[in-house]
Amino acid sequence: MVYPKIFKLVICVGIVALVLYLGRYGWMPSGSLKKHALTDAEKNTRAYLEEVVRILSEDIGVRDVASYRHLDKAKDYIASEFSGLGYHVELQYYSMEGKVFSNIIARPQGVRADNPLVIGAHYDTCSNPGADDNASGVAGMLALARLLREEKGLPIVFVAFVNEEPPFFETEDMGSRVYVRRLKDESARIRGAVILESIGYYSERLFSQRYLYFLGYFYPNRANFIALVGNFKSASLTADIKRGMAKSKKVPVRSVIVPESFSGTNYSDHWSFWKDGYPAVMVTDTAFLRNPHYHKGSDLPSTLDYDAMAVLVHSLKNSVESLLTEP
Repeated sequence: MVYPKIFKLVICVGIVALVLYLGRYGWMPSGSLKKHALTDAEKNTRAYLEEVVRILSEDIGVRDVASYRHLDKAKDYIASEFSGLGYHVELQYYSMEGKVFSNIIARPQGVRADNPLVIGAHYDTCSNPGADDNASGVAGMLALARLLREEKGLPIVFVAFVNEEPPFFETEDMGSRVYVRRLKDESARIRGAVILESIGYYSERLFSQRYLYFLGYFYPNRANFIALVGNFKSASLTADIKRGMAKSKKVPVRSVIVPESFSGTNYSDHWSFWKDGYPAVMVTDTAFLRNPHYHKGSDLPSTLDYDAMAVLVHSLKNSVESLLTEP
């Protein structure tokens, strides 16, 4: 009979339509970063995050090749913070356009791991103060280093990358490309890279979250979660990071695994690792898909949610510890 087949088709179409409708209108719950009271440790981290973001985006300000003195000042500040936390700091210099640039590499004292986890964030900006993009990522990285400094012997490397933004974006002159090329030249192994890219902007407002292409039909429409982005080679690392973060039950996390060429999901330093076959995952608030201040003069410290950032950093700390210590 024809009728049962038509009935099944109608049911299937209805289910698909319901999924798309729920995704479109944000009814798929993503939780909230705001509903948990901060612990004393999270309050301490919150204050540190706010201080770092303020110094980078207000006291120093625009950090790019056109404001080279400010970029250099940011480099000195970040290196000093790592040193003050007890890390061994190396500046990886390279020359370009008559100027000297540097990545900042920080390792635990006395630890030279053969297969470390790299945690990175870029410290330059796109002709703007860059509170979210990417003082928030640098602050998160430094706060993680601060929390993990007592964990002796962890195979971990922190890297503050220079020149992620235009005109160097997705070229061989990106600081992260310089770093990854050295990894390749030295045949170095890494467990993977975790890149913090814009982690400070959140909203509970409906339709505050946008997506690339069709992805919006399967993810929440409120910008109250953190996103993990990996390629196929990074699927295992992405799952491990997400699993570790989920244990805190405080951070709504959404993840996506995409082809390396999926435009818009490769817009940060994780691209440099993907390009040479290293697993890497981007941890992000989704930047331009959420933040109306992206690449504008209004990307200021007052626009960020430091409570949410503190909860995120502690969740990431637990995730990294689990990843590096569990068999």
